[in-house]
Amino acid sequence: MLEVTTRRGTCAKAFRKPDGTRALGAMPVAAKTGTLVGGSPSRMFSWFASFAPSDRPEIAVSVMLANDIAWRTKANLVGRELLEIYFGRKRPGPVARRR
Repeated sequence: MLEVTTRRGTCAKAFRKPDGTRALGAMPVAAKTGTLVGGSPSRMFSWFASFAPSDRPEIAVSVMLANDIAWRTKANLVGRELLEIYFGRKRPGPVARRR
């Protein structure tokens, strides 16, 4: 797993707030993402695995989502929100939101 995934990689956007600041501040997060399409009926699968802080792991998070043909939410967004809740940066509430 790589810290670069949350800094400038496949889930960098998911780990930024709307104002551009990092959702978890300076905390290093190691992550890996993936997608696949298939099944019957056809589904869009999104997965995310991470641990944080990456220099002294305290929690591991893994998320797998199956969406209809159109993306509703991605696993990296759900994973980020779970990490925010765990580290006290966000109150628990609805995690997956429709676009």
